[in-house]
Amino acid sequence: MKSFQCPMQYGRWETGESRNETSPHKLRVVIVEDPRVTARAMIGHGEIDVNQLWLRYFANGGNALAFEFESFLYGVCEPTTLDLDLLGFAVEELQLPGKRS
Repeated sequence: MKSFQCPMQYGRWETGESRNETSPHKLRVVIVEDPRVTARAMIGHGEIDVNQLWLRYFANGGNALAFEFESFLYGVCEPTTLDLDLLGFAVEELQLPGKRS
């Protein structure tokens, strides 16, 4: 399963060697297996709302209607692998500074 990076409060920390050869520091990233977990946490903390997330998902090529999107976001139905990938991209984009509308 694909992993997505997210802020610390949404997953577990994993530490590894920095890929930057000029930096002696270790790189810390958070791994979450399912982007729905990160999305629900971001919504729960008031960082984004479902409509913002759906709009970003839809802009990336998702074809689920808003109510279908919300149903797979909250586990009422299972999304396709493509839908999970597009949700992951949407979550990552919304975590970037200046990307929230």
